[in-house]
Amino acid sequence: MNMKVKNPVFPILFGIVFFVLLIPFIYTLLLSTKDYKIIMGLFGSPFTGAENFNTLLGSPYFPMILKNTVAISIISLFFGAVYVFFASMAIGGIANRWIKAVVAVVFAIPALIPVTFARFFFPEAILTAQMPGYQLMAGLLGGLRLAGLVSVVSLFTKGNVLKQGLKTTLLFVALKSVTFFSPDISISLNSYNPIIYEVADTLATFMYRTGLLESNFSFSAAVGMLRMILQLVLAIPMVFVLKYVMSEEKDVKPHQPVFGIFSISAIVPIIILLAALILCGSLLPDDVIFAPYYANSLMVCIPTAILVAFISYGVSLLGRNSGIFGIIGIAALCALTGNLISEYMITRQLGLLNTHMAVIAGNLKLVPVISMLFIFATKNDRSVKKDMSAIIIMAFVVFAWTWGDSFTDSIFLHDREKFTTSLCIREISLHNNPAYTATSPMTSAPLILIPVIVAFVCGVLSALLDKSSEPEVK
Repeated sequence: MNMKVKNPVFPILFGIVFFVLLIPFIYTLLLSTKDYKIIMGLFGSPFTGAENFNTLLGSPYFPMILKNTVAISIISLFFGAVYVFFASMAIGGIANRWIKAVVAVVFAIPALIPVTFARFFFPEAILTAQMPGYQLMAGLLGGLRLAGLVSVVSLFTKGNVLKQGLKTTLLFVALKSVTFFSPDISISLNSYNPIIYEVADTLATFMYRTGLLESNFSFSAAVGMLRMILQLVLAIPMVFVLKYVMSEEKDVKPHQPVFGIFSISAIVPIIILLAALILCGSLLPDDVIFAPYYANSLMVCIPTAILVAFISYGVSLLGRNSGIFGIIGIAALCALTGNLISEYMITRQLGLLNTHMAVIAGNLKLVPVISMLFIFATKNDRSVKKDMSAIIIMAFVVFAWTWGDSFTDSIFLHDREKFTTSLCIREISLHNNPAYTATSPMTSAPLILIPVIVAFVCGVLSALLDKSSEPEVK
């Protein structure tokens, strides 16, 4: 990526987009300095200054929460980085574009399988909260989930396989670092209960509990602000890492196939997928009717995939043409995303709570991460064909990610008739809820197969558009 700004208009346009995307952050900042009263509203509530922050820092639970957050995030960072490196080497070492597309989707599987199934694979760690079992489980799954998403961009890399593999790994490390104090909350909340608070409570879950469960919105906003400030501090050195990662290769060397352990490692995710399908299919009840929930999921996932893909592409174009300003801006956006309380409060005040539109809007938090992946994927080839291929891949990956994420849905949806499949399964796994059972049997396999099949289709479409990975025949 050329770090020089070619046109001064682009930083201005990017600044406008950046400000619009920062609205939840600004709302959180204002809310954290208030003693929020629903009747008085945000601006009518009394101003308290730093009182909420002093209460948080003086809380006896704060050291424990911070320690849990750091421990889970370090585990996620380690396992995710290892996974991305092996995935990028395996994908980059394949010359045939069809096989390459399939292997890329296979390595993306950790981001495609619904996170609710974590309860089935790690029941002992969840029920007993034994150390370090629970944190190891949460960190491993959280790291692999983001790693599966990042590994997809290896489909677009060219040149020296080892160098590009290291760059892809550094991209993951940078993205994980700027969201370091926000471990994947969707995994934690699938097993969240008072018994495991001592090892499971992080800054993100503490914000969720104090805000949405205890209705202490201002204090929860202070937790969110502290979390974002810490992430911004980590984002500063990561800007230099991202600058190197996004730099363009002056001379892209011909593709050199890589074999050995990196190519063989592509078999591992396939084995994991088959085991997951067999185990999950045997654990879920056979008499669950999912048809209405499939329809609700499609109503959420399809618009989310389209919106996030195209908005992210637009942000990536502005960021790419804004040079170093774009890198700084997108890194900051990544650090400031996930303003849970402000998203909930804004949605409620707009009258969108308990609607699918609220879930779609809540999923826009994926935009900064997908934008960064766009820039990385297209940094050496800015052709229309390459951009279309990247848009297709990102849209389908976002679809699959949204399909399996029950957390965002659980915040905004409370009417059972509007539940998505991920929420339906969460209810079954958490409460063994009989409201979803009936006499007409239906298979539960589509809960996993739909996002995986969709991802494979997108891999085929991408391979049709992208012939650049084929070696030239002289």
